[in-house]
Amino acid sequence: MHSVSRLTQAGVPARWPPGTISAFGDPVRDVAWRRETVHDSPSLLIEDSALPFAQALGRDYAPNDQFAFPYFGVFRWRVGSFERLIDANAILRIRGGEEAFETHPVQGVGHASAILTPSPALLDEVRALSRRAGGDVAPIVTSMDDRTRLMVHDILFNPISTILGRDEASIDLLAVAMGTGSAAPPRPSPLVEKAKEILHDRFAEPLSLEQIARDLGVTPVYLTQIFRRQEGLPLYRYQTRLRLSRALLLLPDCASITELALDLGYSSHAHFTATFSTVFGITPRAFRASRNGGRPIDWTVALGGSPQDSRNGSDREAWPNA
Repeated sequence: MHSVSRLTQAGVPARWPPGTISAFGDPVRDVAWRRETVHDSPSLLIEDSALPFAQALGRDYAPNDQFAFPYFGVFRWRVGSFERLIDANAILRIRGGEEAFETHPVQGVGHASAILTPSPALLDEVRALSRRAGGDVAPIVTSMDDRTRLMVHDILFNPISTILGRDEASIDLLAVAMGTGSAAPPRPSPLVEKAKEILHDRFAEPLSLEQIARDLGVTPVYLTQIFRRQEGLPLYRYQTRLRLSRALLLLPDCASITELALDLGYSSHAHFTATFSTVFGITPRAFRASRNGGRPIDWTVALGGSPQDSRNGSDREAWPNA
């Protein structure tokens, strides 16, 4: 299947996402060959893959089902009598065991996609959820909406995304591709309470969705679905709230924000500052200063709304961060 990439044009750093304007003012039209593993677990492989226009294309084959979420360029995909132009407005399902053919129809333009390869067990469970929600067998091509497009970019390019956030976002993407809807909220679940206990107990650890699910004896798909239905937010955001609640308590007296960030489970000072600032509209340093005789904070301005609206802080959180 196609391999993912990043742009290569004079003046464009290799890590910048497609669509960047080069130093010469020209839009980037192509990608460099790339196939990079972004996430690899027993249940799911995520790859960032790209093929430049000059790359020889033709017969394609994948032994297992894959889902391609294009984020740059365009290509033509043919399976049997089915043929379709695929770009960043579409999600492509590559069915395992089928022979397909792909070509680049636009001169000088390659393509890049996030490629999700779920395990058979994960795919079966997402498929079962789709059927319960009124869906059927996943179509070969599904429309990609703006929210899904942002999720794809965050999974691939967000430097402050967490393992847990990436796990849940990936299940969301598979659900979109399979046509899975959300069921009605269930009654409070002891399982969700146990999951919250794990998040409290191990709040500073880089937990994955699979780890938590394994500890609870359930599948990642089941856990993320039931947790979100009951709590109204995903596990990664719940974990973020726990960490930031501690940060608010510890910041006023902390001598080193870097050390605090690491103690809270963040990978760096910058990671912590980006998350804190997104949620609260102010940097940790400014918050600490405000608690130690510095300039007071106008939370109405910082959060972009009324301080009586308790949802403002969480709704401003960058997706997905930790």
